[in-house]
Amino acid sequence: MFLNTNYAAKLSPTMKENWLVQIFKNTNSSTNVNNTPDLRFCFAAASGSATATYNSLDYYPAIINNPSISYGLSLQSFTTNTGAVSLNIANIDIDGTTLLETLSAKYVNAQVNILSQIDDDDTAANALQIFSGRISSFSYRNNIIVMSIIA
Repeated sequence: MFLNTNYAAKLSPTMKENWLVQIFKNTNSSTNVNNTPDLRFCFAAASGSATATYNSLDYYPAIINNPSISYGLSLQSFTTNTGAVSLNIANIDIDGTTLLETLSAKYVNAQVNILSQIDDDDTAANALQIFSGRISSFSYRNNIIVMSIIA
């Protein structure tokens, strides 16, 4: 059962899901999903817009892979493995600076929240947090930043 009834009510075969990725510098002590993240990305822009909007903030449609969140669970040995996700993000221009130039040591071990947004609903109470973790590393190849995130 979903904890967020507004989100659950929107689930349907024709829904459009968008992942919203919030990244907070490792010097930022406020990492709640309703706080202002330092970097914001998504899969796709809202219909008729250049960005997606959530909680009155714009999210750049720069995620170019179809990531999945992986966890391991062994019922036999009663152990779990740390969850992980890998994001491929285009090296976009953010306020006159490329994303690669923006990333620094302040983003290694930074907090990352991933939210699921249904049908471009930008109301904060209507999204569902599906992952929370920290950036373990990032690399750069072919104008793409590969960000590894662990739970």
